[in-house]
Amino acid sequence: MLKKVLRALIGGPISAQFFNRDIWANFEVAAVLLSAAGKFIFIDWLRQDMWFALAAGGAWLAYIAVRIRRQPHLIHAWGFSSKNLKSTALIVTPVTAAAVAGAVLYGLLSGQALLHWHMWIVLLLYPAWGVVQQFLLVVLVAGNLDRMSRGRLPRLLIVLPTALLFGVVHIPVPILMGITFFMGCFTTAMFLRYRSVWALGVFHGLLATALYYFVLGQDPLNGFLQAAV
Repeated sequence: MLKKVLRALIGGPISAQFFNRDIWANFEVAAVLLSAAGKFIFIDWLRQDMWFALAAGGAWLAYIAVRIRRQPHLIHAWGFSSKNLKSTALIVTPVTAAAVAGAVLYGLLSGQALLHWHMWIVLLLYPAWGVVQQFLLVVLVAGNLDRMSRGRLPRLLIVLPTALLFGVVHIPVPILMGITFFMGCFTTAMFLRYRSVWALGVFHGLLATALYYFVLGQDPLNGFLQAAV
């Protein structure tokens, strides 16, 4: 029994398919940490939300495209194929519905909700940005930790540091730090099990939109537009 429990913690049959040596692993983890540091400099300090998002997002999209073009198998290892998408979506969908409903209910009951037509634009665009963020978090951080440890590192020791990093990036907003920590725990555990990132990105985008407009009472698109002027 103990052997089965340990085997479940270390990695299941799906996760085991992707243990391989990757000379880019250290670079990718370092680059994600550099991107996180850039958030504090360019968004929190310099208030250049739009330009940082465009530059960082564009750079990472270019990196994804180049790597997949040179190594097509990464489309599967990085979770961009349709494999396990249905299994992931079946779990993520009710969690997304419950989390978004909770945020909306909180905003309406507390009077914190900001009802603005910008929300519909953000609702359409944020899932794409959510996929990029989940790629950085669960693929390049958690996935590389899993890969570099050859699957020997207990999943708990991958999930917790990854989720903690996600929470720390949202300093100095305590409520966001707490929510994103648990969100990171969920999405990291899901990726390590199913190796699919699409549903996780949509979950990220929909929940983030609900948090901005119903929990924080903020309009992120307005900040983008002001930064562009």
